Amino acid sequence: YIDHLSSAARFLYTYGQVGAERFRARNKKGVIVNVISHDNHEDFTGVESMAALVSGFTHSWAKELTPFNIRVGGVIPSVNHTKEEL
Repeated sequence: YIDHLSSAARFLYTYGQVGAERFRARNKKGVIVNVISHDNHEDFTGVESMAALVSGFTHSWAKELTPFNIRVGGVIPSVNHTKEEL
């Protein structure tokens, strides 16, 4: 599990860094949108950890890249449980 989370973090960071560098190199404003999804509706293991990771990256980059007119947003699905599931 931790290897998967680490790999996802590395990919997300690299992708965001390359995108931001391209915008800055061309002196262009733009938007980076971080999106996650989950296709196994029976097992939610790690979804909250991944959501926290993406949320952290998104907030950090938004602050860091604002001076360069690069906006950063995220789409993170919520996990809701019914009383019967708990």
